Amino acid sequence: MASLFRRLVTLGVVALLLQMIGLLLFVLGFFPVKPALDGMSGAESFLPFCKVDDINELDRPLHDEQYDFQERNLDLPAKYDRLVFMVYQVVDGLPAEFVLGRDGRPPARNFKSAMPFTQNLLSNGSALGYHAKAAPPTVTMPRLKALNSSQAMTSGAIAGFLDVAYNFNTQKLLGDNLIGQLARAGWRMVMLGDETWLKLFPNLFERHDGVSSFYVKDTVEVDNNVTRHLDYELENTDWDLLILHYLGLDHVGHLGGRSSPLMDSKLREMDSVIERIHQTVLSKSPLSSRTLLVVVSDHGMTDGGNHGGATYQETDALALFITNPSTKPDLQVSPEASGSTFLQDAAYQVDLVPTLAILLGMPIPKNSVGALLQPLFSSLPRRSNWVMFLCLLLVFEMSSAAELQLKALELNSWQLLRLLRRRSPHSVCIADICQNQKTTDGDRSSPPSKQGDNVLRYCTLFNLAEEKRKQWSENGKEASGFEETKEAYLQFIRPTSEWLASGSTEKRLTFVFSGGLLMLLSTVLFLLAVYQIHKATFEDHSSKCEVLRVGTSRVLILIAVGGVSVHAASFGSSSFVEEEQFTWHFMLSTLLVALVRASLQQFKFESDDAADAISDPKDLMSENSDTLLADCRVKRKHNPAIGTTADQSRLLLLVTRRKLITNQQSVNAVPIALLLFQLLMAVNLFHTAHAWAPRWISVLTLHWLGASAHFGLGNSNTLATVDVAGAYIGLSSHSTVLSGILAFFITYGSPLLYMQGLLLSINRPRALQEKKISEFSQAWLLEDIILPCILPLAMNSIILTSFTGVLYIMQDHLFVWSVFSPKYLYVVATTVCTYTGTLLFVAVGGYSIFVTSFRIQQMDGVGVAKRKV
Repeated sequence: MASLFRRLVTLGVVALLLQMIGLLLFVLGFFPVKPALDGMSGAESFLPFCKVDDINELDRPLHDEQYDFQERNLDLPAKYDRLVFMVYQVVDGLPAEFVLGRDGRPPARNFKSAMPFTQNLLSNGSALGYHAKAAPPTVTMPRLKALNSSQAMTSGAIAGFLDVAYNFNTQKLLGDNLIGQLARAGWRMVMLGDETWLKLFPNLFERHDGVSSFYVKDTVEVDNNVTRHLDYELENTDWDLLILHYLGLDHVGHLGGRSSPLMDSKLREMDSVIERIHQTVLSKSPLSSRTLLVVVSDHGMTDGGNHGGATYQETDALALFITNPSTKPDLQVSPEASGSTFLQDAAYQVDLVPTLAILLGMPIPKNSVGALLQPLFSSLPRRSNWVMFLCLLLVFEMSSAAELQLKALELNSWQLLRLLRRRSPHSVCIADICQNQKTTDGDRSSPPSKQGDNVLRYCTLFNLAEEKRKQWSENGKEASGFEETKEAYLQFIRPTSEWLASGSTEKRLTFVFSGGLLMLLSTVLFLLAVYQIHKATFEDHSSKCEVLRVGTSRVLILIAVGGVSVHAASFGSSSFVEEEQFTWHFMLSTLLVALVRASLQQFKFESDDAADAISDPKDLMSENSDTLLADCRVKRKHNPAIGTTADQSRLLLLVTRRKLITNQQSVNAVPIALLLFQLLMAVNLFHTAHAWAPRWISVLTLHWLGASAHFGLGNSNTLATVDVAGAYIGLSSHSTVLSGILAFFITYGSPLLYMQGLLLSINRPRALQEKKISEFSQAWLLEDIILPCILPLAMNSIILTSFTGVLYIMQDHLFVWSVFSPKYLYVVATTVCTYTGTLLFVAVGGYSIFVTSFRIQQMDGVGVAKRKV
């Protein structure tokens, strides 16, 4: 027995280590960190693409940087030198649908009437609104939400799924970003609102008043703490950038969703803030003509107030540009949208960064993948006379608004081309651009591939735009040629931006295949361990199967094997992944029906006498105690003594109900009570059924009960259902570790609960039951201690390995980032949950072995002493 025990433990540990290593390799290979340019953008951003090789000027003194920006950017002067950046969040973002409508339809009447001033600005052309699509994952955790939004809105880079882990609790945004560029250029900045900005950009703000997003139920004071500074800051002229980060709408969304009764009043409050800023800074201030107000959100929300996935509701963010009324011709809206508030353009959230950078005269951050929002550049300002004089000393001479627009598009093209070269360092076509060679021979750097074809296409589009620009200059800069040239640049910028944003990078196939093979090998080892346990306890299984009947035993085995196999195969369908709860509910229901049938088969009807119909009446009482309890209550009038149990149970039910009502939300009380009742009934069933049911049946049933309960409590395979507010219950201050642990246990409380339910179903060793003192029961050790550890790991390993294969096969699927990737995060989290539950079981199981061994030794010693006497 000792050798078998050591062999099983060795198999389990080796399989577990192989699975961990394989999972790590696959994640690093399939979700690679996107290649990025190092350093910060500097004066080289204003030079032609081929005249400079990515210069890192991070260590340049501030005054030198500011001089370089001014000198290099004289050919494209800043349109604005003052910015009010207003961020207000409704579940991590105000849906653009609330302000701009959707699919050509106006916003809902209550939303439209709640923001009359903003709607008026859109109608008269003083504001330009965009549906700024946010890229998944739209992360829920409070620290991550602001970090990802800041990445999109300040660096122009899109956070991937691994960035959720890499950037967790990051205290400083180290990459190139717009806020850092403004600070290096000498801008004076003030921040009011979410304190995350202070952690991401420490020591950059002249004044600040950070508020915590910790108190989710606070929808009033969290915004009042921002607004109370508004009058003072709007009257001051000592700042260049004012950031207002309102959290109240975020909290309203968490508490009540889109239909919250507080939503209209909170939107009305935000509209009044926009009106105050517009009337003070954009209308009366002497700097009003050079001030831009930008109202943005990081992402939208579902009807229930959550987010995290890639649905339209969750990714529909807002970008609203508001200028001084005297400059409203700059915001040219399409003729069909004139006078309408809901016919507006669509864009991507990352497009904010290059747009604001050019408008403010700053270099575009190196890793920005955004494209310019061209309508904002339709009427760029001409330079003053002294700027004209200095520009004569430079190579480029700009003399018209049209040429200024083309220059802005050219800067964006150069920046994207540098990033494209970083993503495809061996591409010959990009090198040919600098040698003025046509790229008609294809990308010769590597065999033809999808990525190579894309790079070749973008190189061709860039060459075409440059050729159009040259022809336009040679033909006297005609208006017709300008439109063709502008369109040529846009045809290069938009698809290149989208391709870079999609993260189409080469995966490290060595890591991917190595990780997959290691996970497959670990699955084989886990199944081998399960087989050895079954083989070692075959005689005990055979005797139980005789009682259970061969037909029923085969049905249970068929349900178990078929259920696991069908579940693993169902991952090939995105619909089954999205609605996985139905798979679990069907599998569990089928298994429970089979168990009810098997339980009923144990009653032997040997005579027509009802009193003798049941071979062991106490089995019926223990397995059907709830039915008997009701029967006892009905018969109380005939025999009052039999009602004692009913009275006790009713009292227990009353106390339990009162405790649940006072300590739980009403929506959670019934499901939690049902889960607890279900667990206790299952444990009771397997205590009485240990004489006829193999141990693996109880392990499998509790495992499936936990998985089904996980979905039954409202969880799903989208990040939108992660309970953010619950992760802070009981905490007096923010703690990333504690809130992360609480979020994990809230999400996976049901599987962990049912895994620990296996402890309640551990049967006493036969040596103790029969008071035998000869030896420790090998079957008990294998079935009650080893099997509950190995079998859940084996079933989870099957799911992990199968979905890993599905994810690789579906890497080009339309829903790979919106359905399959979020599900893989949940599969990984479920694996961690299984590890945690197994570790707890091993700890308690080890203690049980120690106590049992000690008691058997005591019994053995007492027996020896009696024999001597």
